[in-house]
Amino acid sequence: MRYTFIGFLFFISSVQVARSQKMTELEKAFMNTSDSTLVLTGQNPGGLWVRNAFIVSKKDSLISCYLYHFNVYDLPSSQRIPKGMADYLKAKDTYNQYSNDIEVNRFFHILEIGKDSTENLWQNISAIKPWEMEDDSTYGVGCPVEVKRKVNGDTITEKVPSLGIIDGGTYVLKLITKNGLKKLTYYLPEESEKLCPGKEGRQKLILLKRVMLKYFGKDSVFYIK
Repeated sequence: MRYTFIGFLFFISSVQVARSQKMTELEKAFMNTSDSTLVLTGQNPGGLWVRNAFIVSKKDSLISCYLYHFNVYDLPSSQRIPKGMADYLKAKDTYNQYSNDIEVNRFFHILEIGKDSTENLWQNISAIKPWEMEDDSTYGVGCPVEVKRKVNGDTITEKVPSLGIIDGGTYVLKLITKNGLKKLTYYLPEESEKLCPGKEGRQKLILLKRVMLKYFGKDSVFYIK
């Protein structure tokens, strides 16, 4: 019951965040300068220490790829310099260690991927039709589970989304066009698909993740090095 309740809270909070999502300056830049942009990120319990984003953007026939990789352990150590100097250097840097937003700073890179590769990447992405995908706000987290509770002395049975895992990773896919931003969220899609197969949005997210990781040369959205 405890896992069910936590899973339900996670689902509700995810939907609320998606509805209140505001565009960052970088997202606005993609909206204003490109036709279509996909931003795939991962969030896990240690997300403040490692943040990655895989970005593919298309303007007319030009396809561009960007990679954001922040690892707090890659930052210079301040153990052997005065604290005042360490504070000064930290204040001058442009990153925000405690923000999940992807910003333009020294962790944001333009990837030099060949024209043929980027065209193939975009063809594979387009075949998945990500703009038609649905996420956890439609499917729920994991499988619907019946939960009984008392209301004014009556027993009420409800179906709430649950997976039974409370420390897994979440994939966030942002789709940016001239019309704005659409945010899709998937909590442990592979595990959810094993338990509750047949959810097309999850299946497409799993496939999209594999395609993007292949062309970006990474083995995980949560990669460290």
